[in-house]
Amino acid sequence: MSCCTPIITQFVNATLTTIPFGDSQKTIYGDVPTVKILYYEEGEFRESTGFLTQVKLEDDQLTVNHGGPATGIIKVN
Repeated sequence: MSCCTPIITQFVNATLTTIPFGDSQKTIYGDVPTVKILYYEEGEFRESTGFLTQVKLEDDQLTVNHGGPATGIIKVN
């Protein structure tokens, strides 16, 4: 849904990032939100296209496994 302000989460040297995603977020973004991950590499942000990144939606949270230490931004909308 593009009607709402996205959830922006920054991470630094993280192997795993957890974002709260309860009922109120599901009401705004839907049960299956769009998740975009930008990794900071060689001085610029690049969208995740690798097979090492895994996104898991559980009951009340989104968990992003970066496949190793990484720095970047996650955008949920």
